[in-house]
Amino acid sequence: MKQNTATRNDFEARALPHLPHLLRTAFYVSGVEIDADHLVTLAISKAYRSWHKYQVISDFRVWLFKTLTTVLIDKYGSVLGLSGASTSTTAIDRSSTPSRLGWPAAIRNPDELPVSAISVEDVEKAIRDLPHHLKLIVILSLVEGFSYRDIADITGIAVETVRARVHQGRTLMRQTLVDRAAGDGMPDMAAGGVRRSNMGQ
Repeated sequence: MKQNTATRNDFEARALPHLPHLLRTAFYVSGVEIDADHLVTLAISKAYRSWHKYQVISDFRVWLFKTLTTVLIDKYGSVLGLSGASTSTTAIDRSSTPSRLGWPAAIRNPDELPVSAISVEDVEKAIRDLPHHLKLIVILSLVEGFSYRDIADITGIAVETVRARVHQGRTLMRQTLVDRAAGDGMPDMAAGGVRRSNMGQ
């Protein structure tokens, strides 16, 4: 019993710092907070049941996100565009906003975004507008900061496919932000006043 308690405590100590990130990712995919909570609970339970295998896991954070992705595939299937995804007819509600889960102080590679002031809501909307086969990949890259190789491990798709989807996602996000700027009357963005970057290159 003491050994089991120690194992559980060790797992919780390692897993708890990652919970907000897992919740944010699940929320962007599901669009519904209660669904995100349920999905992460399933992922954490699944991970704990496999905790005895940790000695062969090289990166705990990657492993947790890989476990969450397995749960997401089980629920949403091929809509995520991941290899081996099972067919699912479960609809994803796109109407909710993930504002309550917060946003990193600065999105990864901020120079890739337009120079004008961009609100958290603008960036969130740009992500919500992404097709679902791009959304998870973009979140893992731009928000969570995983390398392409780690994302390939997490999602089970090829590194080059990851690279292509991140490229496509960045391009679509940039266009969404530029269109929003044009609609809001921000001439510097609408006229192409964007920092030199590698976005979409």
